[in-house]
Amino acid sequence: MGIAHRGFDVAVPHADAHDKAEKDARTLENQQSTELEFLMLQSVTSNTHLAEIDRRMYEAKGNPQRMAELGAQAAAARIQANNLSKTILLAMAPGIVGEMRTVANKWDMADQSIATDAHMRMSLLPIERQAEREGIAQDLAKKRLSLNTSYSHQVIPLMTSADYLRKGLLADSTQTPEDKRNAEIFDRVLAGENIDWVGMINATGYMGKLVKKFAPPPAQ
Repeated sequence: MGIAHRGFDVAVPHADAHDKAEKDARTLENQQSTELEFLMLQSVTSNTHLAEIDRRMYEAKGNPQRMAELGAQAAAARIQANNLSKTILLAMAPGIVGEMRTVANKWDMADQSIATDAHMRMSLLPIERQAEREGIAQDLAKKRLSLNTSYSHQVIPLMTSADYLRKGLLADSTQTPEDKRNAEIFDRVLAGENIDWVGMINATGYMGKLVKKFAPPPAQ
């Protein structure tokens, strides 16, 4: 049950299973969207509270005791606001990193396709036909340049969101060599320069590790 068979005894997933998977994915997406909306409302409330404390501090000038009380409240409110900002960023992370992973995989497959074609064509030529082999290599380089230019341009909006996430998570941290190395990938894309599928996969893997680093520990 749940498996349909089509010719050559090849099993394919039943339509009901596919529909259930899509329904579950939509449910999870809706839950994440609802959670994010709730967190954004909390952020607005938190920022409004901070603004109100700042107003009271302005009015309390000349009253050291009152200023000290409000200063303590402001410090606590800012810690709460910063923690909430991190929570919002982490709520956004699965969608951003998931999309990065999808693009990286597509880019990788596209590069593999043109590389495999070039290598197959080259394998059919004897070594003596060097000029033709060099022509195939040059054609591959041109196709790769075109592919990388196209993808590097397409991912600018996605990488902009990912860079916002990256900088937000690292805001209070000392950056490691790995942080700096991957920052260069983002900088290149956002400056309109080309990267390749390797750079995209590296940036995706890095963002996945970064999110795990700052995610709260699972509940016991």
